[in-house]
Amino acid sequence: MRFHTLTRCLVAALFIIAAGCEGKVGPTGPPGARGAAGPQGPQGEKGDQGSRGPAGATGSQGPQGEYGKALNWADVIEDAHLYDAVYVVGLEIDGEIRLEGTAFAAHYRNALWTNGHVIQGVLEARGRTVRPFVTRTGTRIGGRGTYYWTRAFVHPQYDESLSTFASPDVAVIVLNDRLPTEIPAILPREMGDKLRIGQPLGTLGFPGGLFNLDRAYIPLATFKDGTLSALRPFYDGLPGGPFLGRILHYNHHLEPGTSGSPVFDHYGYIVAVNHAGELTSVYDDEGDLVGYIETSPHDYGIHAEAMWELIDHISADTAGAVRRVLHDGPYQAFPDNWNGETIQP
Repeated sequence: MRFHTLTRCLVAALFIIAAGCEGKVGPTGPPGARGAAGPQGPQGEKGDQGSRGPAGATGSQGPQGEYGKALNWADVIEDAHLYDAVYVVGLEIDGEIRLEGTAFAAHYRNALWTNGHVIQGVLEARGRTVRPFVTRTGTRIGGRGTYYWTRAFVHPQYDESLSTFASPDVAVIVLNDRLPTEIPAILPREMGDKLRIGQPLGTLGFPGGLFNLDRAYIPLATFKDGTLSALRPFYDGLPGGPFLGRILHYNHHLEPGTSGSPVFDHYGYIVAVNHAGELTSVYDDEGDLVGYIETSPHDYGIHAEAMWELIDHISADTAGAVRRVLHDGPYQAFPDNWNGETIQP
């Protein structure tokens, strides 16, 4: 019994000694690996938008762009050799001179372009002696710039019995001599569908039908310009080809005598053959025609595609074809940096 009591006392004493001798806390061990994130809690309500801060300072103005340029038609006419390529179409009937229309050189060195209806007018002339001729602008009728001719080709689809807007009114006068001047270029065939409404166009022709002229008369081509108003099909109820622009509609205010005139763009390409306008005939008390009154600014030309079609048709019957390219790169309907203004020649 005493032994057990002594044992308890020793245990109690050891406990007291152990409790009284506790050491300092050791250093904190490294943290354990981070546990997986818990699920995201629900999003809180959106707070009110803060007030807008003050605007920043305005930056400095950028450099001013290049000023637009006017289209100088004199440069176009000169560079493309257009003026000396224009001829008046006339008839010498029993010694009297009568002018029928306009013709121009392009593609061929021995031929001139005009309208089918101009050729038809020549063929219908009556007299004891009828001699058709062409005279280059700025030269005397019958002089060195005059050529008499007897052969012409009309577009195979031209039909004089149809309306003005129903068939390709294009023809070629074949000359016996080669032309002495530079030959203008027709709009390349692959560019035929690149024309655009509003682009600038010019023309050169001989307005006003003249009769009983003196041989000393010197015809001078007149320049007119405007813009392309529309591209129209032939109104014959038939498909108009690969594109609708078989007829160019423009606002040049042209007069009789300009039938067969070249219509050209800012490069100098021939894009159409002028062939019609809207005029009212004026007669005197005896019923004789005394002139015309222009009733609208609307004029019309046959697209250059019809010229290429006629070239395909007559290629074996003409000589000296000339192909010229007047620009580099893709066709642009409007001049570079054009300001919409033109300078008249």
